[in-house]
Amino acid sequence: MLGRSQLISPSWGENGYFRIVRGTNECDFESECYLQTVL
Repeated sequence: MLGRSQLISPSWGENGYFRIVRGTNECDFESECYLQTVL
């Protein structure tokens, strides 16, 4: 982790990662959490 940001791994951004501030509910990341099941 980088200070108060958390690394997320999509296919774009900083070598496939982007930064998002923890504890501020940026883009509803902290309030809209979902779990997917692989069949």
